[in-house]
Amino acid sequence: MTEPVALERIDAVTLVTADMARSVAFYTALGFPVRFGGEDAPFTTYAVGSSWLNVQAGDGARLSAPGSGRVTRWVDDV
Repeated sequence: MTEPVALERIDAVTLVTADMARSVAFYTALGFPVRFGGEDAPFTTYAVGSSWLNVQAGDGARLSAPGSGRVTRWVDDV
């Protein structure tokens, strides 16, 4: 059995929303600086230290339905 890969950091968290404008207003009010996108964009990225918070407009598809999301982790050796 191999050793599990050590998690170095969480690189990004992506959340799916049905209302991008409302999500952008919410995360901006919390103080997250927008790096890409905005209220009219299908994908918005915020800087969170050395990581990213992404908000993606949902289209109802299984992997992009509102309420779904994903976490991207950083490892030193794949």
